[in-house]
Amino acid sequence: MESDKPRILLVWGYHRKGWVDAFNQLKDAFRFELLHYLEKPDNEENHTDFPTHYWLDFSSAKAIIDRVKPDKVIFMSTEGIPSTALNAACKRQGIPTIVFQHGMFQPYENYLMDVQLQTQQALAAGKKSHNKPNDRSTNLRLLKFYLRSFSIGTLPGAFLYLFRLRLLRRKNYEIEALRLLPSALRVADEYVVFTRYNTSFFTVRDGVKPDQYVEIGNPEFDAYTEEKVKSEDYFLYIHSPLTYLPEWDSQGFMTQEEENTCLEKMNAFALQQGCRLVIKLHPYSWHNEEFVQHPNIEYVKEGDNVRLILEARGVFGFNSTLILPAAYYKTVCLFTLGEFSHIQEDLEAIGAVKLVPFHACTPADLEGAMVAQQQPNKSALLDRYLFKMDGRALERLKAHLLN
Repeated sequence: MESDKPRILLVWGYHRKGWVDAFNQLKDAFRFELLHYLEKPDNEENHTDFPTHYWLDFSSAKAIIDRVKPDKVIFMSTEGIPSTALNAACKRQGIPTIVFQHGMFQPYENYLMDVQLQTQQALAAGKKSHNKPNDRSTNLRLLKFYLRSFSIGTLPGAFLYLFRLRLLRRKNYEIEALRLLPSALRVADEYVVFTRYNTSFFTVRDGVKPDQYVEIGNPEFDAYTEEKVKSEDYFLYIHSPLTYLPEWDSQGFMTQEEENTCLEKMNAFALQQGCRLVIKLHPYSWHNEEFVQHPNIEYVKEGDNVRLILEARGVFGFNSTLILPAAYYKTVCLFTLGEFSHIQEDLEAIGAVKLVPFHACTPADLEGAMVAQQQPNKSALLDRYLFKMDGRALERLKAHLLN
C-alpha cells in the first residue's frame, strides 16, 4: 500500500528528466514528494508524477515537516536559505537528511573560477551580478520563513549565521562566503555520492567529514555495459551550453560564431573519416536555432544516450557527466577553454582522454586525438569517478534509503 511506503521529501529539481530518472525507477518502493520552486512557475515542467510543494506556501520549515511527514529528506544542495532552515529543522526532529550527488562535480577551485568569469561577464553587460535576484518582497518572505523555522533557543545562532553570511557576501563571491563560514546548519547527515574523490568540493567548502560520505556509483550509468559497445559510422559530440547559460543569465563562454567554427572543424574531421557528426544537445540549447547546418551533421535533443555513446566511433566533449562512461568504453577527446579544469587534466593523466584546445584545434589535431590508441587506467577511473560499472548503483541507492 502507498501509505506503507517510506515517505521521502525530495528538495530537488524536476524540470530535467535526467535529474529524476533514478527516483522514478524507485517509486514502487518509496512515496516521493517534491519541493523545489519558491512558487509555482507559469510553465512548470515536471518529469514525475510525484506530489509537488512550493516553499512560500509554508510559513516555516516545521510547517513543511508537519505537512509532508517525511521519513527522510534528500537535497540537491543545502546552502540556499530555505534549504538550510529545513536541513536544521529535520536534524532537530531526528529526520535524516541526505545530499545526493547529481552530475560530475568540479573541485572547489574550478567552481570559483567559473563564478569569477560569469561575474565579470555580467558586470561587462551592465548587471550587478550573474545571479537573477529575487524581488524585495520575495526576499522578505524568505527571511520570515527562515526565522520562523528556529525555536527561541536556536534562533540567535541561526540569525548570527545569516547576518555573518550576508556580510561576507559583500566582499566575496557566494562560494567563498560559504567556505569562510562553515556551519552545522547546512551540513546534511549524509552525502550519497558517486565517489568520494569526485566530491571533495563538499569537504573544502562545508567541512564534510570522510565518514559522512556513502559511495554508490551513478545510477545513470547502470545501463552502460560491454555487450552494447559497437563502432558505427559517426562521431559523437556531447554538447555543452557554451553560448548561453540560463542558470547564470549570461551569454556563456563564447559567441555562437566561435562555437560554429569549431563544429565545422569537427564535421570536417568526421567527413575525412567517412563518418557523420552527431551532436547530442544539452537541454539548455534545445531552442537555439543558430547552430551551423550541414547535411552531415545531426542534432539530437532527447536521444538514447547509452546507444549514442556506446555505438559511436569516438566521442568529443567538455566536462559533461556523460564523458565518464564514454571514457570507460570509448576513445574520447575533451576540449579545453583557457584555464581548463582539474578533472580534464586528471582524466588525461590516467589515459582516459586526450585534450585539445577548443579555439585553436584543427581537423588534424582531432585526428591525432581520435586515432591514437588510448589505454585508460580503468582502475583509477573507477576509484576516482565511477566507483563501479556493475549495473547495480540504483540497487545500492535503494538499499541505503531503505536502511
